[in-house]
Amino acid sequence: MNYEDAKVCSSCLEIYGFIYLKSGIFYQKCNSKCPVRDLKETMPITEKEQAKWEGYDYNQVLTLCYCCGAEQLRSGSRWSVWFCETCRKRVLEFNQEIGISLIPIGRHSLMNGIGLELGPVVSKIKIKETFDDLRQLGARIDRMDQWKKIGKSHNWLSTGLDPEQDISLIKYLCSVKGFSKEDAFLRLREFFLR
Repeated sequence: MNYEDAKVCSSCLEIYGFIYLKSGIFYQKCNSKCPVRDLKETMPITEKEQAKWEGYDYNQVLTLCYCCGAEQLRSGSRWSVWFCETCRKRVLEFNQEIGISLIPIGRHSLMNGIGLELGPVVSKIKIKETFDDLRQLGARIDRMDQWKKIGKSHNWLSTGLDPEQDISLIKYLCSVKGFSKEDAFLRLREFFLR
């Protein structure tokens, strides 16, 4: 994989740009809610209206760890994990301690321990409980979207990077290397406990 042309958007703090894989060249857009998403000068005109990429559930090859924001991760699948290995372990331990997947580790409900066990008879009560669990998970995923920007903003401001200027992904990763993942997790945990 080559991501030397990828950048981090100063508006939404998500990765965008060309990413080169053995399977092809992908132009990844930044966050769908970003006001400057379709205004990036590197975006080819043909990419303004993207069809879903073959072999991907989402048009995303890379993302930053949702906790520390200091490592790039492969993405694009409904099964993609949102955390680097260090942060993932902390999130899983925390969720296990409190007995619920308060901090979601990915998009899919099964990754977060929510699913309906099918058998010869499934009660209406169990179906309702599962539906309620899914609704609550959706709210926690929305909360995770809020946290992503807060966590990455903390990194961006801590590095002294220009808040108005997009930066190469490589320069961003070098700027945040050595940031405390433990401190990032403590901020994430506090955010979810509010």
